[in-house]
Amino acid sequence: MRVRTYVLTAAGALTLSFSLLAQQPPAGPPQQAPAAAPLGPPAPFYPHVVSTGLRGGYQVVAADMNKDGKIDLIGLGSQNPELVWYENPYWTPHVITRDAPRMVNLAAADVDGDGIPELALAYEFSTNRQNSGKIAILKAGKDPRELWTLTKIDELPMTSHRVRFLKIGNQTLLISAPIITAESADGFTNTNHTTTPLHAYRPPDWKRETVTVHEVARVAGVSAATVSRFLNGTAKVSEEKRQAIEAVIEKLNYKPNVLAQNLKMGSSRTIGVLTQSLVSGYFADAMAGIDEALQGTGYAPMIVSGHWHAEEEAERIELLIARRVDGLVILSGKLKDAQILKLSQRVPIVAFGRVLDAPRAYGFCLDNYWGACEAVGHLIAQGHRSIAFITGPSDHQDALARLAGYRDTLAKHGIKEHQQLIVGGDFQESGGLLAVERLLESGQRFSAIFCANDLTAYGARLALYRRGIRVPEDISVIGFDDLHSSMYTTPPLTTVRQPLFEVGQCLGRAMLKMMAREPLGVEVPQLNLIVRESVRRIT
Repeated sequence: MRVRTYVLTAAGALTLSFSLLAQQPPAGPPQQAPAAAPLGPPAPFYPHVVSTGLRGGYQVVAADMNKDGKIDLIGLGSQNPELVWYENPYWTPHVITRDAPRMVNLAAADVDGDGIPELALAYEFSTNRQNSGKIAILKAGKDPRELWTLTKIDELPMTSHRVRFLKIGNQTLLISAPIITAESADGFTNTNHTTTPLHAYRPPDWKRETVTVHEVARVAGVSAATVSRFLNGTAKVSEEKRQAIEAVIEKLNYKPNVLAQNLKMGSSRTIGVLTQSLVSGYFADAMAGIDEALQGTGYAPMIVSGHWHAEEEAERIELLIARRVDGLVILSGKLKDAQILKLSQRVPIVAFGRVLDAPRAYGFCLDNYWGACEAVGHLIAQGHRSIAFITGPSDHQDALARLAGYRDTLAKHGIKEHQQLIVGGDFQESGGLLAVERLLESGQRFSAIFCANDLTAYGARLALYRRGIRVPEDISVIGFDDLHSSMYTTPPLTTVRQPLFEVGQCLGRAMLKMMAREPLGVEVPQLNLIVRESVRRIT
């Protein structure tokens, strides 16, 4: 039997070689083992020169790079600009990257199981007298002999670095150990204080596990309790320790776990927001107002949608409460007032679209009745007497208030109501389009259409356009909401403006005051008529 032992060497940091020790046992049948003899001189090792191009310090790893069952070598000198794969058996050099100057460490492992190992690189660079390093993953393409793809995954302050692959079950992690040397007050290296925190990177995205308070404490030379007190502001920390902690936080790019800190203090610093649509411009304005009201307070919104289904709304609220939100803002919806009052026993609630006044629940509406009266009154003032109305959902309080305003305004001006001119809609563009189709097919004459919201008006305008009916020359159209896009329709839409951004601001501020147990003092925003070009005066 032939025994081979490979030994990687670097002669004077100039040559990359390996040595071979060969021993051949005598032929013939097995014989009795001879008595032990004194050890003689070691057998000779025969060097095989692979490369003479490595300069400075060196790094070498051995791996089967091309799935041919032969061990290849990968080497790089610290002063070489290229990382080279030497292919067995003729040690043919293949440059696989030119982007690893001042190499520190190298490791190889087949992470993705394709038979070709990935390489982990750690290499240095210096800025402003401070040593820093980068960690990268090098992966072969379709042809491993061509340049490989280098992906930088992290950057750390360090004076030296080690990277290793660690296999745990079916998962391979990349472990790095940067040696971080503290600096003295004058900015120079303090050789008496070094630390080696470990970092783990998990494929396939190779994101580093979060830096912990304990790691910050080790590098800063203080206790973890001191770092916690500094972060929470619960106790004074000496100026010297404060500066050390701040320097390490910046150097390690430490991000405190705000959620964990807040939960320790009994607060998540989040406000749940239940909307009915994540794509509607109507609700988007209100959510933007809530977000603006929370700016600079340390609170952030957590938004979910109920999609106008009471069961889904209840489920989403339970999800928010389980996430330990500090308060809840409800934008419209199908839940009953009694349900909301019961939920307020668990979390403070501020609601829009319903009137509530309880110790932990407050809600307000805008005056939809008044807004409808303004819209119909404007049409009447422009000479219109035959006014059609496309309603909203029959179970929606805002829609019912607008219908009441339409009817009462006609009666106030002595105009007879025609039931055939009241057509059901659903607050959607499609509902407006279908409603106009039904109006036109009914043969009823009308000179204007009051739409229960702007989306309905958009659909109505399209139906008129398809019939060759001009707006406002033939039919006038007025909406309700004043969405952003209403000023850009053809023609720009006359409508009743709901100040939804201001509504959101009021809801956010009311929630902050309720949590602080302060008087709410809410001033409900007012509706107003926005006159544009979709209504024509007739005689």
